[in-house]
Amino acid sequence: MPSRPPLFAVTTRNSWLIPPALLCAALIGLLIVFQGPVHLFGLFFGLIFGLGVLWFLISVIFPGRADLTCPECQAETLERLSPTSALGLRCSACDFTDPDHSSWMIAELEGLPLEPLVFADAETPSSNPPA
Repeated sequence: MPSRPPLFAVTTRNSWLIPPALLCAALIGLLIVFQGPVHLFGLFFGLIFGLGVLWFLISVIFPGRADLTCPECQAETLERLSPTSALGLRCSACDFTDPDHSSWMIAELEGLPLEPLVFADAETPSSNPPA
């Protein structure tokens, strides 16, 4: 079986942020343990909670976009495999197909009602039934 590149590779664009975030968390923990004021805990908890709410709001206002880049030919020509399903991708520039990958975001880009796709996929028997 020929090896093919992963459909969506994990990017490390923001991975530099993890070590400083862990260092800040450790320093905040040390401050709370050694200084002891309870108001520090409330302040830091409020900041972390506020960051979570801000992240949520940004995700709602600026949702992710579908990546239409084909993993084989690198052209932005991915489309749904079937117009009646939100499962499966194909490339119109080359012969690449992936029948198991979700095409939900591409269906969402098309602007059509999504409910018929959900109901059609729910009625289709799964090739991988739950154990």
